Amino acid sequence: MTASASPLGMTPRTWLDLFLLSFLWGMSFLFYDMALDSMTPLAIVFGRCAIAALFLLFMAVCRRFSIRRFRSSPL
Repeated sequence: MTASASPLGMTPRTWLDLFLLSFLWGMSFLFYDMALDSMTPLAIVFGRCAIAALFLLFMAVCRRFSIRRFRSSPL
């Protein structure tokens, strides 16, 4: 075991990552609570799906992903 690692084998960087993940996870519940005051649950779900779809589209464009690679036969 190194001097910088804890008994769990986690480095300070790993602890920081865990803290940031926990913070972001917890803040999402606060944002949902605030959003439910002014929007319907369906609108919140649609917004989450739209943001995720835009993010995935951005990642696909950045990686030059082509759906044609996975088609086995023409439609």
